Amino acid sequence: MGKLSTPDRHVLETIILPSFASRPEVRRVLFVGCADYTKDYESCFVGREYYTIDVDPACAGYGAAVPGRHFIDSAENVDRYFRPCSLDLILMNGVFGYGLNRRERAETTVARCYDLLVDWGALMIGWNDDPDCKPFEPVGLAGLARFDRMGFPALTVAPGVRRLSDGDYLVDEDYRHVFSFFVKPALSRVKRGHSGYSRERSGHNP
Repeated sequence: MGKLSTPDRHVLETIILPSFASRPEVRRVLFVGCADYTKDYESCFVGREYYTIDVDPACAGYGAAVPGRHFIDSAENVDRYFRPCSLDLILMNGVFGYGLNRRERAETTVARCYDLLVDWGALMIGWNDDPDCKPFEPVGLAGLARFDRMGFPALTVAPGVRRLSDGDYLVDEDYRHVFSFFVKPALSRVKRGHSGYSRERSGHNP
């Protein structure tokens, strides 16, 4: 299996995925987009329900190993496979600008992700802050305004990572890869405790 030896991939594989996987409340996970270098990500979530989706049938072999947990489809159709409020975590790394290139399709995807997440469920978007790689501003999508921003303290102390703003972390590399974190608030907006990440409101970690 191939591996990508890039700084952003190292941050994803050694900090972000293990951090999410360490949380008992993360029971059902969807990873969007598959390649040979993502195949091992399932092993981070042993004992959880791990699902994948990719529009390319050739990538099916890199998706979730459990039969029935990989879907060959676009991420904007993810609501065909899950009930509302049934996922705890959705990970979308390198999707906007690399498949979902039209803003309206991205808006549809974000709206459906919101509906599928449980209260306090998390959404991570990884994207390149480079004009050649982003046909639109990912964090400027209107649908993301329904979420709260989510801080990720483990990244604030990670070498080569810089916190840009609420929930956005830039990896020091040529492609300026940014990891952006969002959390779906409960209607009551009563905070559920998390020991390693927190909601960010008005530019601070509560």
